[in-house]
Order: sequence, then structure tokens, then C-alpha cells
Amino acid sequence: MKTSTEFKNYSFDWLYSVPESLTSEMEYDIDRLPYVLPEGTGKAWVDSLNLHDGIVLFNAVHELEPSTQGQLVHLFDLTHASEQPVFSAQTWITGLCCVREYWHGRNQSAKELIVTPGRDAFRLYNSWDISVLLEGGMRSEMKSVVMPMKLVDDLLGAETADMFLRYLKLDDKQPTAVHSIPQHVNVPLLAAMSKEFSGPARKLQAQGRVLDYLARLVQISKQDNTAKNKHTHRKRIRDLHAYLIELEGRLPTLTDLSQQFGLSAKCMNESFIEEYGASIFKFITDYRLTQAHFLLQTEPIAMKTLSARLGYSHVNHFITAFKRKFGYTPGTLTKKK
Repeated sequence: MKTSTEFKNYSFDWLYSVPESLTSEMEYDIDRLPYVLPEGTGKAWVDSLNLHDGIVLFNAVHELEPSTQGQLVHLFDLTHASEQPVFSAQTWITGLCCVREYWHGRNQSAKELIVTPGRDAFRLYNSWDISVLLEGGMRSEMKSVVMPMKLVDDLLGAETADMFLRYLKLDDKQPTAVHSIPQHVNVPLLAAMSKEFSGPARKLQAQGRVLDYLARLVQISKQDNTAKNKHTHRKRIRDLHAYLIELEGRLPTLTDLSQQFGLSAKCMNESFIEEYGASIFKFITDYRLTQAHFLLQTEPIAMKTLSARLGYSHVNHFITAFKRKFGYTPGTLTKKK
């Protein structure tokens, strides 16, 4: 990974800060909390690791009995509230999870989301009221990270964080979204709770993995944003092309066109050349002269009227341009009629 370019604008203070007190090894242990399931349903638990600045990693495992196959087994209801917005990302390694989210209270119908391997869930919330159900008869496993949104802003910068949230389609109206995320993006998150290290090193390597995961999410969001910008840019060039073909009379300047189509004059002209093989001025000049050639052969039209329609200030300018392109004057065509 190209860390020199990926992280040049990010803050690393949170990453290498280690608490002054290192007296308790237990402070760096992974905590395990079992779920209480109905008898005969199976067993489930969640491991958690608290990092600095409010980051928490989770690894949940559910082993449901074969007798529950074909059912959606209710795992738990969870209500949570926070003073500040919280961001979370959740990826399923195996299994299927159905999450019923009550964005507007239990008296309103729930938003139902299905999360499976390759389809990750992302949340941005101050409060959270959900019911979680699992596909029965199998073992499922989920990994997730939760962190204050302020930390995401500090790490990425406000502009990048806004782009990041737009890519994930998270806002006040839609606090949860499910997306297909490339497998390589989740590699750091899957490895973040590794037991390879102990003590302070465990948290440091976990925080490094979290930063790597965020960077990969940012990278694909930038790629998506670039692709959308290219599409918008190309559409504007095609709209410009259609506008020029329909336009009669004097041609606007590149500056005028630049303001009208929201592109810099240089970029607009270069993109037009790339799309249509000629500069804007050359293209429209050749197009209009070709149209004039056709009209002079098919319709009785005064040379002065035609030159004015084509945007020439004087008929002699039109005649000169016509001869330069075709090798003969427009009068040659009118004499042949």
C-alpha cells in the first residue's frame, strides 16, 4: 500500500499514543460477552477490544443448532444512544443477518436490511433501535468497528469525510446503508483483532489495521467519485457538441462556453478534441461549411444570408473560409445549378 500518498494529510497522534499506566495487562485483553439464547437454539458470543479515542472492535460468532435450519432466529434487541454521531462498519464472514431498524420508533414500520458476505452494513447514528435475526442451522461470524464520527473527520479531513459519507449514502435521513464492498478492502478489518500481539502492541497493531481499513474505503470512494466526475464531464462535452450543431449566427467565445457548461476553457477544448477529434472552433467551422456546401447545392439561398446564418461578419470572410476548405468558391456551386 502506498502509505506516502494515502496518509499524507492524516493525523497520526491517536495511533502512537500509549497510556502512561501500563501496569495492568488485562487492560489490553479482548473481552468476551455471551449472548443469552433460548434453550436448544445454540450458542453465541461477541469479543470486543476497546482502543483509544472511542474506537471499539467487535467479533461476533453464532453457532445455531441444526434444528433451527430454515428459520430466522431472533438474537437480540438493542437500543443505544450517543451524544455525538457514531460511525460503524460491519462485515459478515459467513451466514446471513436480517436487521430490523426502527429509525422513527417502534410505532413505525421497521427498515429491514439483509447483510451477507460481500454485502457490508454501514451506520451513522446518534441513537440506534434494532432487532437482529440470524439464519438458523449454521455458524455465522461478523466483524465490525465502531468509532466517533468526529475521529473520522479528524483522520480524513472534513472534505474527504463528506465524500466518504456520500459514497456510503449515509445522512440524517438514511443512517444505515448496505453496500457491496471489494474483498481486499476488508482484509485489515478481518485481521484487526489478531491475538498475535499482546499488551500495548495489540492495540497499536489494531489501530493500524483500522486506519488501513479506512484508507481503503476512502480509496474506493475516491475511485467512485472520479468515475462519476468523468461521466458528468463527458456528458457536458456531448451537450456542448449538440449545442454547437443547433447554434446559428455568431459563435460564442471559449470563455462564454466555459461559463455556460461549467468547465475551464482549456480543459473543455482538450476534452472536445479527445471526444471529437478537433478543437471546438475547427469542428464547428468545418461543420458549418459542410452544411453550407449542401445548402448551396440544394436550395436557392443568398450568399449574404447564408454567411450571416453561419456567423460570418462579412460575406467575403465566408467565401475565403469556404475556398480554404474545399478549394473553390461557393459561387462555383451556384453557377452549376
